[in-house]
Amino acid sequence: MRMAGNTLDEISKKIQVPIGTIKSDMHRELNEIDITRQLESEVIIDLARLERLLRSFWARAMEGDIESGQFCLKILERKSKLLGLDAPKRVDVRALVVEWAVKEGFDPEDVLPIAANLIPGPDTNGHRWHGA
Repeated sequence: MRMAGNTLDEISKKIQVPIGTIKSDMHRELNEIDITRQLESEVIIDLARLERLLRSFWARAMEGDIESGQFCLKILERKSKLLGLDAPKRVDVRALVVEWAVKEGFDPEDVLPIAANLIPGPDTNGHRWHGA
């Protein structure tokens, strides 16, 4: 609303929140934006550094220099981590169990409750996985 040109008083009246709360909320949001921009800048700088390092060792690695090749792999691993490319992937275990059961000639409805008891720990929502 502020970006649309509303004054703090207008915003306060429209959403029925004290001006002090609006000011503190805006201040907090601006700080978060600044931190996010700073982190994004750091990531960009680190990626540029890694790219320069990679280029400096790439030719030697391609010529068969094992040490340069290993260094290139470490740089590529670091780039992947920085970009979040190595993030864990979610796996639909239930679908895998159903697929296996059908392939092996079992009734999936019989297999799912058994499989649910074999999978340890809570899922990402804090609940145990259930076959249903």
